[in-house]
Amino acid sequence: MTTFDFSPPSCPNDHIRQQTGSSYLPDCRAYELVSPEAAGAVLLYPSNVVAEPTPGAVPGPYLRGYNWTVNRGFASSPPRFSFFGGQGSINGLRPPNAIIDTYMSTRTPDGWVTSVPGLGAAETEDASNKECSESMDLCVDYNTFPWFELGIPDHPPYLFTAAGKPLGRLPTNINLIPGARGFEGAQRMSGDFRHFVFSSSNVKFAPDGVLGELGSAYDNDIGDQTVTVISKLQNGFSIPQEVPTTEKAIDFRGLSPDGSHVLMQTPAPAGLAHLFMRVNQVVTYDISRGAAVEPIGMTRDGSKVYFISAEPLTADDTDTSADLYMWSEPQSGASDTVTRLSQGNGEGNSDACSPSWGVAACGVRALAPERLYPAGQTVNTLVSVPLMDDVFAERAGDVYFFSPENLDPDRPAIKNERNLYVFRNGAVQLVATFDAGTSISRMQISPDGAHAAMVTASQLTSYDNHGFRMMYTYDPSSGVIRCASCNPAGISPSADVRASQGGRFMDDNGRAFFSTEESLVPRDTNGRIFDTYEYVGGRPQLISSGQGSRHFTGGSEIFQLVTQPQFIGLEHVSHDGQDVYFSTFETLLNRDHNGEFVKFYDARTGGGFPEDPELGPCAAADECHGVDSAPPPPPGVATGDGLGSGGNVQTKRKAKKKRRKAKQKRNAKRHHSNQTTGSRR
Repeated sequence: MTTFDFSPPSCPNDHIRQQTGSSYLPDCRAYELVSPEAAGAVLLYPSNVVAEPTPGAVPGPYLRGYNWTVNRGFASSPPRFSFFGGQGSINGLRPPNAIIDTYMSTRTPDGWVTSVPGLGAAETEDASNKECSESMDLCVDYNTFPWFELGIPDHPPYLFTAAGKPLGRLPTNINLIPGARGFEGAQRMSGDFRHFVFSSSNVKFAPDGVLGELGSAYDNDIGDQTVTVISKLQNGFSIPQEVPTTEKAIDFRGLSPDGSHVLMQTPAPAGLAHLFMRVNQVVTYDISRGAAVEPIGMTRDGSKVYFISAEPLTADDTDTSADLYMWSEPQSGASDTVTRLSQGNGEGNSDACSPSWGVAACGVRALAPERLYPAGQTVNTLVSVPLMDDVFAERAGDVYFFSPENLDPDRPAIKNERNLYVFRNGAVQLVATFDAGTSISRMQISPDGAHAAMVTASQLTSYDNHGFRMMYTYDPSSGVIRCASCNPAGISPSADVRASQGGRFMDDNGRAFFSTEESLVPRDTNGRIFDTYEYVGGRPQLISSGQGSRHFTGGSEIFQLVTQPQFIGLEHVSHDGQDVYFSTFETLLNRDHNGEFVKFYDARTGGGFPEDPELGPCAAADECHGVDSAPPPPPGVATGDGLGSGGNVQTKRKAKKKRRKAKQKRNAKRHHSNQTTGSRR
């Protein structure tokens, strides 16, 4: 089988690609060092250090003291990337110097500049729970010292610019409310950072706020500096509480980027929830119609909300199995609606199923990829934190789910098996039937719903994955599934593929990215070392060098004492796909003076900065000869010098004496010649 390396067409940054050793990269990419050129006495961590659960840790209802990634993929003008470090601080910066500190790098015309977008060592010894705007130009930070709530509570957030400039605290009326620093509740920022929504059960932030039980939810319009109660029904009464709770106030399942739509969640029996949508601080909708439901989420603008319920919420639902529903915001003065989505092909309203993969009767199941929840939790104990994975298209609203029924009239599923469906364009279509015992570990969907990528151990193509996790892409328009991480030579895999650690792993055009120990192109010659790939042009193409010799942070006693060892690899991909961030131990650019420690690079389309050439060893070049000897001084001009008592004119006495010495020399020479001749006779 013929194999070849990908050779990109002419690129506008060809010269820099050559300078930076990036000419083999696809999409006219070039390497850029994102973390500092000389980080100093600090350990930088691959992002899995915060994404995976801490052994033995028992998170509280608001995960105070936890960290999570804030990379959302929207920061492109300029690009920004957040990462973690600890056991010291980056040269010239003053983070709290906790076990894990959050840093942010911003791209400038001359390179990347790193900052601390939050509290520093002068303010606290520990900060966590950061949240940043979609453009990552603003962030909020939380003081979590002293630990274990042993001191005076300090729960409200501090507002900072990306460069670390403090802008005050939230809510904006905090200095007017007695006891505000100790309020208990959920907190979330809108994507544009113009609205701060929060709940409080023990402190009133407005005259009509409620204390006790669920308390009240508030919307702080930061520009107007107003704080408004939003947890009210249309009749003016507060949102009711069905289940007694002393440890959790109203939570926020969703928030539109402009803050106009707030999806509130309250507890219901059996771990379920009630959902309420507040729109423009004016109207509140009972999304779940009073029923206890399993929330899934809302679209980006809040116009649609998805949830699962076994209760019959529509007239066409007569079974007792759980169904997938969609709430739609009213249009043109009409009423809001609830629609049952998990139906089709004459099925979807029956209990005559006997699946063996954990659902009751013919019930549906929502997807639960690993990075849908913070801190590796299997249940979303903090729904107010938006994380990395997707289960629906945030703009178009295409939603994926599992069902044991045959709901697609055009593509037959297997009854009672784990069948993956997508509701798209008003109908349900089958994606694939999964192998027994398998599910989806990572999932991303483009905002328009036109592309999806997933990691699963199920064999979804003819390539035999031998039970290892592979990266697949899915085109819902054609129904085609492709294996992005399968070896083009047909060689069977021997290890799982990994998706992103600190952000997205698919761009909005459907290009999927992943890390693998397998060598999928000839250039990847480093054996069982994780390298980062991009699936583009119908095959995997190398993003990292393929030459590294190390991929695991283990072996450091200091590192293992305070954190879990992690693998380097793919970190994050921007929505437009221009920036692909990855962690590595390698030194890929001359400006990288960090040695064999973890650092972060960006393989950026059209990117790269001019490199100072690295001087090779001297051989015969003029610069190898060392410092030249000093030139002779210029000749002196003697015509003006004093001649003293001598000079260059001889007297008669000196001339006569000189002639006498010459005559004596000639006589001696003649005598020597006569002696030599006599001896030869």
